[in-house]
Amino acid sequence: MLPLAAGAVVAALGAPTLLYPIDHRPQVTSVVGTYRIGHHHAGLDLTTDDRLDARVLAALDGEVIRIKRGHFGYGRSVYVRHADGLTTVYGHMERFSPALEAVARVAEKAAGAYGFEKNLDPPLPVKRGDTLGIVGTSGTDLVHLHFELRRDNLPIDPLQNGLTIPDTQAPRPTRVLFQPRDASARVEGLLAPLERAVASAGPEPPVSLSGRVGLAVEWADRIDGSARDLEPASLELRIDGVVAHRVRYDRASYAEKNLTEIDYLAERRADASGRFHRMYRDPVDAPAMVAWPGPTVNDLGHLTPGPHRLEVEARDAAGHRGLWEQVVHVVPAADPCPTQSGTLMPRAADAPRLQGTRWFESTLVIPVPEACRPGFRWGATLDGRPLTRPHRFTATETGPALAIDLDPDRDVRLSLAVSADGVPERTGSFEAYSIRPGAEIRVPALGAAFDVGATAVFAPYLVDVSPAPNPGTPALEPVGPLVVFRPTWRPARGPRPLDSAGIG
Repeated sequence: MLPLAAGAVVAALGAPTLLYPIDHRPQVTSVVGTYRIGHHHAGLDLTTDDRLDARVLAALDGEVIRIKRGHFGYGRSVYVRHADGLTTVYGHMERFSPALEAVARVAEKAAGAYGFEKNLDPPLPVKRGDTLGIVGTSGTDLVHLHFELRRDNLPIDPLQNGLTIPDTQAPRPTRVLFQPRDASARVEGLLAPLERAVASAGPEPPVSLSGRVGLAVEWADRIDGSARDLEPASLELRIDGVVAHRVRYDRASYAEKNLTEIDYLAERRADASGRFHRMYRDPVDAPAMVAWPGPTVNDLGHLTPGPHRLEVEARDAAGHRGLWEQVVHVVPAADPCPTQSGTLMPRAADAPRLQGTRWFESTLVIPVPEACRPGFRWGATLDGRPLTRPHRFTATETGPALAIDLDPDRDVRLSLAVSADGVPERTGSFEAYSIRPGAEIRVPALGAAFDVGATAVFAPYLVDVSPAPNPGTPALEPVGPLVVFRPTWRPARGPRPLDSAGIG
């Protein structure tokens, strides 16, 4: 990792100077673009060492146009309109200012409930630095202020548009991940992810790659006075000096949901094992927040044989830069051992479920320990016909395996038979279901049925479905097994990608 020289503060031309909106020393715990379930964070979270007496201040001259109160969302919140199409939002307050508390009492009485939304007519004028309320925990569980800056009702990054906070630290890469994406992929000769901690100094050791491999990098940034790792303001991947992928967090969109699932590596977020940013894209339209230059690469599978230099540069809103560099060597993929084409015919009837399977996107990987033994034979059928989908035997960290690239638009009925000298013939079966817009998933063996919404997913993907023990809870008695979908981490566009259509 190389720290680079600091640049000038990044700010929009002509942006007004914003006042830090709390009478407390600056402490930032989340920035625009931070991962949230289903969306990118649209503002700044500012904390106060758990103080509940810190005043919330208007960042600019303007007029209060709306106040809201509720148990969820932004809790007690104030919306202030400014010149040039700007609005600031202040959320999670413990109480409003006296003038706004008087408005809130009238609004509560009119609503007949604790929660209300009140548009002020006429608006209430405020000056830069006027008190709007007190920092609190309404709508959340931690003492902080959620602060947003919007232009024409679109959230933009305050740190890149007029809010200056002391920041002397550059973003730094912490971990890098090379992720296989299909049956031909190899990382250091294996069909397996390779994760490495980034060295604090000196070059990274070279990595050998084959086939379609995706790159993901985890970054940490700090703003002075803040004790939490933050996300950079922008990331850029260069391959041999040419820009291949770029993402920037300068604005957010309420119209698009779950963009985090195609920006961050969703499976690592799902199991809380990292905040890896994907340096490649899925085949979906470029969303409002995440911007790629065109054309862009899906992964590293297009690289020609030989050495290539990868660089990922991160910038924060203050203009500081961090750089990660890596040389990769693209080599031909080698099979673990010679194997014959399928010569056995699997018996579909009563075949046990194949065990130990794993997914790399739409590639199914099946352990086949017999593959490198003398006299090895095998055969597979897909939907009752000989297997014709792209496939190959590969090496994994646990031994030889069969990798099959499957069509994510079609359900899968797979049977496999293998044998070797001195080893009895072994037959297994496997079923997977296509999660695609409008799909009707029926699992007769489990008595389960699910429907997929017409706008539920970014792109089709496959899952396998299996039962699991249902331990219940102290308050709930189990009435049947759990139904487990793998992989559960694939990106979903809609808030409810699966609706239960009936459990037998």
